Amino acid sequence: MGDNQLIDTLPVILLEPNQLNLFKVAKAIARIASSCSPRLRYRIGNEAQWLPRLRAILPDKLFRFGARKRLNLP
Repeated sequence: MGDNQLIDTLPVILLEPNQLNLFKVAKAIARIASSCSPRLRYRIGNEAQWLPRLRAILPDKLFRFGARKRLNLP
């Protein structure tokens, strides 16, 4: 297996940008590495888990407003 194929098969981990908990990430990576059939994506942290749900139920304009406010953007 070449390097590119290996990189393509690695799971994607979505992290909270402002609240990175290294212990939580390390624990998840250990669990993923020991899994027989790991998923392609893992969400670690509260924001990473709730943002997709909020985006699905909130109107686009309200979601964008909240995201801008959370990221301190104009």
